[in-house]
Amino acid sequence: MTTDPFIRPYRPSDRTALGEIRVRTAHEGGDASHLHPDPELMPTTFASPYVELEPDFAPVPGQARDHAPTSRSRTPEK
Repeated sequence: MTTDPFIRPYRPSDRTALGEIRVRTAHEGGDASHLHPDPELMPTTFASPYVELEPDFAPVPGQARDHAPTSRSRTPEK
């Protein structure tokens, strides 16, 4: 089994990890959990639309443990 990071397609099982990342980076790149009493606000606004509507444009870095450590979302060019 490799330990090198790689890019893989988004999977529904990544949703929780991506949401946590959005909360932890929503305040100028840092943790925003103290600013928003609803922990779903940032993920619902800034992650879920991308992964639900265009999952092919939401690749995630994978690791040998198959965990989504970071996230990047993009939109299709029209």
